[in-house]
Amino acid sequence: MRTGFKLLVITGLVLLFLIPAGLVIMVVDPHPHIRTPPQIDPADIQRARQILAPLTSDKPDHMPLKSLTIPENELNLLMGYGLARFIDEKRVAAKVHLLPDTAVVYATIQIPDMFLGKWINLAMAIRPRPGELNIAQARIGRLRIPPPVTRWAANHVHARLLDMPRYAHAISLLQQIQTVDINDDHVFLQFQWDPLMLATLTDEAKKQLFSAAHQKRLIDYHNFLIEQASLLKMKQASLVSILQPMFRRAVENTALSQDPVAENSAVLQVMAAYVTNQDLSGFLTPDNRNRLSSLRPNIVFTLHGREDLAQHFLTSAAMTVSSSSKLARSMGMAKEMEDAQTGSGYSFVDISANEAGIRIAEFAISGPVNARLLQQRMKHISHENQFMPDIDELPEKMNAETFRNRFHSPHSSTFAQIIQRIESRIDACPIYQN
Repeated sequence: MRTGFKLLVITGLVLLFLIPAGLVIMVVDPHPHIRTPPQIDPADIQRARQILAPLTSDKPDHMPLKSLTIPENELNLLMGYGLARFIDEKRVAAKVHLLPDTAVVYATIQIPDMFLGKWINLAMAIRPRPGELNIAQARIGRLRIPPPVTRWAANHVHARLLDMPRYAHAISLLQQIQTVDINDDHVFLQFQWDPLMLATLTDEAKKQLFSAAHQKRLIDYHNFLIEQASLLKMKQASLVSILQPMFRRAVENTALSQDPVAENSAVLQVMAAYVTNQDLSGFLTPDNRNRLSSLRPNIVFTLHGREDLAQHFLTSAAMTVSSSSKLARSMGMAKEMEDAQTGSGYSFVDISANEAGIRIAEFAISGPVNARLLQQRMKHISHENQFMPDIDELPEKMNAETFRNRFHSPHSSTFAQIIQRIESRIDACPIYQN
């Protein structure tokens, strides 16, 4: 009897350890099912905007019945754009395959390397109905999740997430969908569109983008920026005159926070908001907004004597620290393509400022050691050529026809030569050495 009891205990202990190990073996894969998605082309961003154009409304109080027809390839384009905007696209990849009445979503997530592999591959068969996703089947690795378990987990997570205002507003938007029709090659949606609800969702997303600690950093750097800019008794000044004290402040704050990456990110985000006249209060909770200085000195910051280059530089830097260099580069290229069509023309000078902003941001957040090194270098800068290269002989103000005649497309060898010239000039800037 005693022997049988011991055997039962031992068996239980073995199962206790083997079952989790077996689950890991079933879930973790040695290879990703979805490879890293390709670089988002500027044309893709323009197309994504065109797809979403029907959602715009000239009358915010008007709720028209709208419809969208999205082919499978464009649905994947939108998904890739969203991943690049909000998630580290090096660790997450996803795609959608459409079947009659069903959308099969595949995702690959990179995890810390284990002896069994470093990828988790997911698959979900979704049969959406108006207002709900209705996950019919799900699989994690080689483990197929029983439908009752899938439904229970989805309902449980849904109930928990409803406490988050951003999620609750998103669900409210989904509930406006009246028709969902999935065919082999496209999704058709018909919905009652509420622009005010989308604006509310956007505001909630902004507030939740930054943690409470990071909001305090934004307030501190914004107020310090206002204070330092007020000391400059001029209407125009080089970006050096404000970046130097801002990074000096970052060194001081890092001594307290011990988080140089977060401090550098906040500096670049605040500077970008200032030069583009963006109101930071939209990213803060109501309690924090009152701490934000409302003053704005009458001064313009420039690079090579141009306000637009300071804007390009800092916007690209802020987008890189907030999202990814991939998205910042693609958005910059897309903006130039738009300018070639209807604006001031395609400008490699603007591209140069974009690339320099991306480079300084990558340096700023590439780990604690580099983050501190950048702070030390930037607090001693004396000239903008230390971080922003010369712009001599770079073509600009090209309309679409001129651009096509000279470079054909952003994929041509002639275009690549100009980009290489810009990168070489950035490489030569002292701030980025070694």
